[in-house]
Amino acid sequence: DTTDSFSYIGISEPEVKKRVSMKYREHEQDTELSKKFWEMKDQGRIPVLKWKILQFARPYQNGRLNCDLCLSEKLQIIKFKDNQKLLNKKTEFISKCRHKRKFLLERAL
Repeated sequence: DTTDSFSYIGISEPEVKKRVSMKYREHEQDTELSKKFWEMKDQGRIPVLKWKILQFARPYQNGRLNCDLCLSEKLQIIKFKDNQKLLNKKTEFISKCRHKRKFLLERAL
């Protein structure tokens, strides 16, 4: 039996351990990490998650042009050495900042 090892670079506000939950199947499609987790479970394998902080970044502040969290995530993905084992997709580079949404007026109505 071989052990596969994969990496996933993610950002979080609040911390990722509180945000990412592998308990509920309805979140299976939320991230590449959760997709891989449930794929392994379906194969009868036992996924083991190990966490490591690569960088600290400030959360988005209303009125700022850029989001330090999103820029830091993209930088860490670019710097990652073994792309074959990275679960992140290239489409993440063109995705909009999801942290700005909470400051939109339409959410307040």
